Amino acid sequence: VYVSSISKNNENIGVITLLQDITKSKEIDKMKTEFIATVSHEFKTPLTSIGMSVDLLSADKDINSNPMHKDLIRIIKEEKERMVYLIKDLLDLSKIETGKGQIKLENCKLKSILENSIEDLKNYCDEQEAEVILENIDENLSVYADPSKISLVIKNLISNAVKYRKENVKPKILIDIIKKSNNVIVSVKDNGRGIPQDYLEKIFEKFIQVKVSNDGKIEGTGLGLSICKGIIKAHNGEIWVESTVDKGSTFYFSLKSFN
Repeated sequence: VYVSSISKNNENIGVITLLQDITKSKEIDKMKTEFIATVSHEFKTPLTSIGMSVDLLSADKDINSNPMHKDLIRIIKEEKERMVYLIKDLLDLSKIETGKGQIKLENCKLKSILENSIEDLKNYCDEQEAEVILENIDENLSVYADPSKISLVIKNLISNAVKYRKENVKPKILIDIIKKSNNVIVSVKDNGRGIPQDYLEKIFEKFIQVKVSNDGKIEGTGLGLSICKGIIKAHNGEIWVESTVDKGSTFYFSLKSFN
């Protein structure tokens, strides 16, 4: 819908309203999503076979005695794992976009979700020397949400904070909440590299990735934040980010309060 006023001699004399039928565009988007889901699903079987074959080659002492062969097997394994993660993310995203990834909303304790999410990433954070701090949140604070889906959002935001760390600086992630009317806003603040201004509106789109290091190295599939956006949207909430380059980023998302 586009609305514009018409004026003459500084006096409004009418309004133009333009209506555009986007049904066809919606149908095309749905077809694209379903196609991606189908292709991704078909990739799972050959990737499983490739993984099993590479594991067998890795166990062969004669092959591994050759440094070049050993390095090639390592590359195949790494790329195979990258494809597995990409397919998983594509399937998750397609389920959300087509409404097949059902959200099971219930009255749940927010602090419990946050604590469990942090615990799931404990080994990863310890390896990366990352510190995750959960502020003193009321244990009785309840939200109307799907615990497993919100946990996925939290873990994704923590993982990104670690991945986009500043060189020679240990990642520090602070998780807090803000109560606002009937909503609870969760914030995940880091001390990382920050996000350039021209990326702030784009990073929740599919396959958008920000350069991780000075050599241009990029990790991940570029779908994590799209999945987060889809999950929060399915909760009738919003997700956004504030960031300053070299000072860090703070991601926010809102949920309906049950208290």
